[in-house]
Amino acid sequence: MRILIVCSVLCILLGINCYSDVVINEIHYNPPDDDLEDGSYREFIELYNSGDEDIDLTGYKFTKGVQFAFPDNTLLYSKSYIVIAKNLTHRTWRNSAFKIVGPYEGKLSNSGERLTLARADDSIVDEFKYSDSFPWPLGADGYGSSLERIAWSLEADDFHSWRSSLQDEGTPGRANSIVGTIATPVITNHAIIPEHPTSSDQVKIQIAFDAPDTIKSVDLIYESLSENPPENVLVSANSKWRYWKGRTAPSSSINWILESFDDSSWDEGYGGFGYGDVNHVNTNFSDMQGGYSTVYLRKEFSVDSTDMTDDLTLSIYYDDGFICYLNGVEIARANAPQDYTHTSLANSTFESDEVSTFSISDGVLVEGNNIIALVGFNTSRGGSSDFYLAPTLLMGLEEDSHKIQMSKIADGIESATYEAILPSMPSQNLVRSSVIVNLTNGVSQLLPHAAEPKPFISYFVYDDEIESSLPLLWIMSPKKSTVVASSDYYGAAVAKQVGDDHPRLFDGVLVIPSASNRKKIRFLKGDEFYGDRTINIIPEIPTGGTNAGISSPYREHLGYWFFNEMEVPSSWAEFYRIIQLPASSNDIQTQQLVIQQVNENFLELHDRNPDGDLYKMDHKSSGLEKHTNKDEGTEAIDDLIRNLSSSNKTIRQKAIDENIDVDEFLAYSAASIFVSNWDGYWNNNWLYRDPDTNRWEMIPWDLDWIWGSTPPPNTGPMYSKMPLSFPIDGRAIGDNNVSRSPGVVTSPLHKDADFYQLYLDKLASTFNKHFTLEKMYSKIDADEQLLLDDLDLIKQQTGRYINQRSQQIRDSYATLKRFIKERREYLEGYLPVGINDWSVY
Repeated sequence: MRILIVCSVLCILLGINCYSDVVINEIHYNPPDDDLEDGSYREFIELYNSGDEDIDLTGYKFTKGVQFAFPDNTLLYSKSYIVIAKNLTHRTWRNSAFKIVGPYEGKLSNSGERLTLARADDSIVDEFKYSDSFPWPLGADGYGSSLERIAWSLEADDFHSWRSSLQDEGTPGRANSIVGTIATPVITNHAIIPEHPTSSDQVKIQIAFDAPDTIKSVDLIYESLSENPPENVLVSANSKWRYWKGRTAPSSSINWILESFDDSSWDEGYGGFGYGDVNHVNTNFSDMQGGYSTVYLRKEFSVDSTDMTDDLTLSIYYDDGFICYLNGVEIARANAPQDYTHTSLANSTFESDEVSTFSISDGVLVEGNNIIALVGFNTSRGGSSDFYLAPTLLMGLEEDSHKIQMSKIADGIESATYEAILPSMPSQNLVRSSVIVNLTNGVSQLLPHAAEPKPFISYFVYDDEIESSLPLLWIMSPKKSTVVASSDYYGAAVAKQVGDDHPRLFDGVLVIPSASNRKKIRFLKGDEFYGDRTINIIPEIPTGGTNAGISSPYREHLGYWFFNEMEVPSSWAEFYRIIQLPASSNDIQTQQLVIQQVNENFLELHDRNPDGDLYKMDHKSSGLEKHTNKDEGTEAIDDLIRNLSSSNKTIRQKAIDENIDVDEFLAYSAASIFVSNWDGYWNNNWLYRDPDTNRWEMIPWDLDWIWGSTPPPNTGPMYSKMPLSFPIDGRAIGDNNVSRSPGVVTSPLHKDADFYQLYLDKLASTFNKHFTLEKMYSKIDADEQLLLDDLDLIKQQTGRYINQRSQQIRDSYATLKRFIKERREYLEGYLPVGINDWSVY
């Protein structure tokens, strides 16, 4: 050790590069999973030969981290790369032009470990200990980037020497994407003062850097999500408009676009307008689909002066086409026919959740009274699933500079702190910033690094102006950022729980749209949503993808609550007030159901070992999908199904005794029978194996088809007579003899006579404890009143028309009560029941 230290000192004093020609140049230690394929299959380690001579790697080996010995006569050519692959036959490496060897034994740790490359005599060639925690780069930890070395001359065991790759999946076999990046300084800390600013606060941003002697100056650049202050909004999408449904023409000519036109016979409502969309529709046109294809809007507004006008902008959400007029002059159009009537259609389908903007020529806006008018076109009169029109007219002012020179407020040998003061911003506004560090050598660099999952410093401005009975959740769909040197898109979420003093910002999240206006939000590691990595958001008015129609959010909410009451490990589900960012106090606010995703975080929060096997039963993918330990095969679940299905009672009983958490399965099955969980045995559930006990549990999922699955106005079968034998054969006797396929685990399990008797005993012992009218109705009444009270608050704040929504709530909960009453009446004829009364076995 003393010799190594002396050599290192000599290298520094003499200015010699004391490193081997062969260096560990790049690793991909945590590739994200590719759908149901484990990401570890794409792991790799890359070596680089920086010398002028070819090197024979015979005898070279990895001794820590992974195990691999290079084949004899493996040459690493001068100024060339070699990749050691975890899975040499994986499609990633097909037709590669560079040299690849492998596979290696073991896996690179996702949390970090020491990786050592040695020669045949065990002398160290190169080694370092990486980490998935700050100050090491975070973008390589499951976000798609690899971990790349800035330069082979830099010390491997120093986090400054590494960055997350700017290219997805890294750069195996070629030059690193971050070559030329300056190693120091890096941001070591930052502070936002005040931590939770209001619209009246200026905000101090303080940022600390290491290597202070390399810094000449620092500039802060920032962007505000709400670039236009409220006073610049001439016409809000969510204000009151006059509208005309295009069943007939609004006038005999086009004079409906003029200020002189009499629109007193037109209806009035709050924008936006349309159907089938929860984010942009305030006035719902439930009669538009199959009724008419066009909608006409008008709104008068007044402008005191146009002297400060820099530009005029139309900001609009639309689906599928529109034409907009200002004071009788066409100012914008998209996807609209050149000549049109009230029966015309949009040129094509246009689906986007992003706002579109149109610059308007000078001279159209006048001092005094103005009129904005629009006609919107649907792509089909009867076949389109949605339509919306939500225009906002903005008068832009000269913008303040978005670049501020920071002042040095603290200086030391190892660090320096710089400060900038940002102007006050509107409430419900997200502000992001990054810094340009100007170095003493004349070079500048942008920090944080662009490949980090959150390459900016951000804060949320809020005046606590929203009164709500529900927790609040602001959502920003992914957008490009002007403070990041990347074309990537970044989403954001902000939550404020009931009783909390301040909202909590989750920036850099991934907002994933799915079918029927549903969304998933995936949060960053270390910045989870109160412990959860992923949440699911069910729209206020589902337009498809659910069997229970508009009542499905209330079914799922009550369902997860009931399974938890039955002591079954289940997701939490809670109604939130959802607001789309950017926002103001009168923007659309909706009540949507937020559901916890079942994953490793779910297991930890429910005191389960997250290293266990987790399967999702999904008939769409032909059975069980493995979501954890994907690279370890399916032997455990295959053995369980085979042994439970055995005709040998000894084998079957051993499987139950050793591999089934009997109490948990009984609770799941009893709860499913009470609520007529039509899908919950063969489909829409999770199976979890505890690695410590080797026992399996069942977790409920996708609970829209429970409680009878009858949407208002009660036109479908209630399934209130689902028999006790349903877990075995899936036959819902009493409701037209409809059936489901039996579950691959639950069916053979319930066929065992001893287990079936325990199941009947569980039903009998919990029926009058958990499934009483008093308990169920009390919960329903409380939920219904909470939502209705919150609707009143929404109406007071935004003026939103809520009659349709309140009727939806009342009808849905009335249907749930009806089912519970009928279900109890049916079950009372069978419980308690003994095994001798079971005729199916």
